[in-house]
Amino acid sequence: MNNWYVAQVMTGKEQEVCNCLNSPKCVAIAPVKVVEELRHGTWRLMRRRVFPGYVFLNCSMDARLYLYVKKQQHILRLLGDGMGTPVSDEQMTSVLTFHNDGHDFGISIARKSSNGYEILDGPLKKLAEKISHVESRQRKAGMDVQLPGETLRIYVGVTIVEDEQKAPIPKKKSEK
Repeated sequence: MNNWYVAQVMTGKEQEVCNCLNSPKCVAIAPVKVVEELRHGTWRLMRRRVFPGYVFLNCSMDARLYLYVKKQQHILRLLGDGMGTPVSDEQMTSVLTFHNDGHDFGISIARKSSNGYEILDGPLKKLAEKISHVESRQRKAGMDVQLPGETLRIYVGVTIVEDEQKAPIPKKKSEK
């Protein structure tokens, strides 16, 4: 039976590690998000890793595969004890939502309400109850994700609208 494991890797090398580890015995993912960033006075759409420095592995970990993974360039360690601790199904549900079947995790639409923010549309709607805070001026929403032995605070893109109007979800003109 395959379990999910988390490998901590050198930041910026996530895709390279995924390319090396993807095989019939192991599936490696590193989810990508689209966020708006202010660059030189203009808001631009940018592609960023949801979990910088982490790659998720779906495999049946045995001693041979563990040694193969550990020998790969840019991998620092597996999270947990010994040969890595499997990630629970509950924890992986959030991660797989960010993975979005290999598509980028897009920008969501939100509206300020009396008890915080209400997600009107977009991929964040599935995770609305997990949002811990919204930074409207920076156009991002934050949440904590539990991994074996660590809690990561991640940010995803959100556009705040007034009243019932719906803002269009920006088209992807990704830059890296």
